[in-house]
Parts: sequence; C-alpha cells; structure tokens
Amino acid sequence: MVKWYNYINMLEEKVDLSEKKVIIWGKSISALNLYVQLKTKRIDVIGFTDSFAFIQGEFAGLPVYPYKQVIKMQNIVIYIATVVPKNQIDILDLLQDSDVTVLCRGSVYGSGQYDIYEMDEKINKNINIIQQIREVLSDKKSVETFDNLIKYRTSNDKRLLEEIYEKEHRQYFPKSNIFKPSLEETFIDAGGYNGATSVEFVQWVNGKYNKIYLMEPDTLMQSVAKEYVALKDVQNIIFVGKAAYSKSTIINFENNAESGSSHIEMNGKTQVETVTIDEMLNHTIATYIKMDIEGAELQALQGAKETIECYRPKLAISIYHKDDDLWQIPYYIHENYPWYKLFIRHYTWITTETVLYAVE
Repeated sequence: MVKWYNYINMLEEKVDLSEKKVIIWGKSISALNLYVQLKTKRIDVIGFTDSFAFIQGEFAGLPVYPYKQVIKMQNIVIYIATVVPKNQIDILDLLQDSDVTVLCRGSVYGSGQYDIYEMDEKINKNINIIQQIREVLSDKKSVETFDNLIKYRTSNDKRLLEEIYEKEHRQYFPKSNIFKPSLEETFIDAGGYNGATSVEFVQWVNGKYNKIYLMEPDTLMQSVAKEYVALKDVQNIIFVGKAAYSKSTIINFENNAESGSSHIEMNGKTQVETVTIDEMLNHTIATYIKMDIEGAELQALQGAKETIECYRPKLAISIYHKDDDLWQIPYYIHENYPWYKLFIRHYTWITTETVLYAVE
C-alpha cells in the first residue's frame, strides 16, 4: 500500500530488489536511465508502464504493460523513473490504493531552501556586482527573473518563483527573440548527462548541424547517453569522457548519477579526467556552448577563453548550483566578453534550472 503523501526518501535501499521483479513507471529518457542503472546491478527489470499505457506495447526492447494489469501482479515492485517532485506526487496519488510496493528516488522539496540571514549578508557583500548585472541584462524578462531570484534567496517565498517560471520555450533552446540556430552549428554539450540535451539540440536545428561534442565524465551516464542518442539516430556526435574544467588534469569526483548531480568534489570518492574546451577543440570552431556541470561552470568558462574570444559562440550556462553563481557568472562574462548580450531565464517552480544566455 502506498501511504498517503508518505513519499519522502522512498529509496531503493529500503527494499531488497534481488528477489523482486521490477516494472519501471515511465517511457522517457528518465525511464531509460533507470533501466540501465538497474540492469548494471543485475536487478530483474521485466517491463515498463505508465498512466497512458492502456494496451501492451514495447519500450527499450521490453513490454509496456497497462498499469491496471501491473498492480494485480504478484512479487512486483513499481519503480518511478521521474525525479520531478510534482510528477512523483501525481503518480503516487494514482497508486495509493494499490498493494504493490512503489519506489521513487529523492525527496520532495520542502518549503524553504535558503538560510535567509546568511543569504542576506552574502547579497549585501556583493550588492555592487548584483546592481551592475541588473543594469546590463538585455530584456525586461531577464531583469524580472534576476530580481525575483535574488528576493527568493532572502525570503523563501515560492510565489516569486511561480511568477518567473518559464513555460513558453525549452531550456537551452529559447525562442528566437534571444537567439536562433545558425546553419552550421557545432554544439558543446558540457554536462551531457543522459544525452537528452544533445537530442533536443538536433531537433532544434531540424537535423542540420556540423558536430556535437557530448562531455560527460560519469561512466554510467556515458553508457546511458550512447544508448539514447543511438535510439534517436543522432549522427556526427563525439563522446568526450572528461569533465570540462579550467585545466586538463585528474581531479576528485563525487558520483551521484541517479540524481543527475555528479560533480567535481575535493573529497570525492572517485577520480575523473578533466579537459579545457580550448584543448578539446584544438583551435577548431564552436558555435554554441551549453554548460550544466554542477558548480564547475566558472572554471569551465575559464578553460574556454580562446574559443570564446576567437569564435564568439552562443552560450547557455547554468547559474544556480552555487549561491553566488547567479551574479558571479554573468559578471565574469560581462567583464571579459563585453560584446555579449545577456539574458536570464528560469525553468522550474523550485530554485534549480536557471540559465544565463549570452549572444553576440
């Protein structure tokens, strides 16, 4: 029985899956991620389901069962693939009267995410930079988004996020009033994770592009990305199993592939190779650089100095992983590359997925 709204930290380690048959809820890239992860642990995944599965079908070579059939099966665990809290809640609500064991990953966000007193002090120390960034942003929507994100850090008032949550265009591929694709794009997908962004890039350019570099140091996610782009028949893609950084070296790494938050960490338990974008490209062109690399964006930008100065690519940079990324990354770009127009958009009703766009 799924207990009513008892969905905090319903994690895999609480249930022994070795003697169970798992059916994954979902038919998306998140479901494919989870399938690959469970398969590497030799867990018996027998198929997929979701709320739209009314007749049996197929996904990733396995059956897709109608969920009303699944909840009548014996010795079954339903494993929810999505890590989006709102979607998890909707699915758990749907399954609450079933007798099937249900798992989902992560925690639903609580009411407040910031220490408002600490953030108020930090913002006051950086008020000159913050004011400067506000003045150079290129449209009204960017200023509103920036203002609300600053205010949220000192209030935890979710209404501020609801006012700016971007619903009209896709993350990393905005409407043409910010920028549109050129004819011969070379795309750097730094923090390529499961390959979904590279696939969305191909859709954005209608299949017409020069090359994709998918940079992902996590070996498990490399495997997932390769499977996914092959499934989507993506061509002219180079997989780079290194992390984008300010220098080419070996560095400690914290592996959190399931949550999508693997990152460079001084006390990390594993090690990965890093590479600068300049060295990776070796004086060849990039037209668009996207970075979502869990807090290493500023260092990776430093490692792309030659490429940015020479080719002036479009930039889409995540600016939410560290508290001061919101103003420090725009400030770095404005100070070093003043020809860029800067736009900010926010893509969730929580504090994640804020993107800075820079375009000549």
